[in-house]
Amino acid sequence: MFVGDAATLPDKVSRTDTSNGKKRVLVVDDVEDYTRLVKLTMEATGEYEVLVHSDPTTVVSTAKEYGPHVILLDVIMPGMD
Repeated sequence: MFVGDAATLPDKVSRTDTSNGKKRVLVVDDVEDYTRLVKLTMEATGEYEVLVHSDPTTVVSTAKEYGPHVILLDVIMPGMD
């Protein structure tokens, strides 16, 4: 299982591994308070593994590596909309 931020993303993350029974969620937003709230709330249910990412210029490669089931995305971010 991997829970953390994009800076600590392992080199190889199995896109199909759901052996822990949790759905992978990628949260993309530049507002740290928002991402922290979403991450804590979702992980508290025990049903989600949440990865937080705040750099819109590298989020596509992170999503490809992490293989999330769902992406929560802020569409207005600095440097890219």
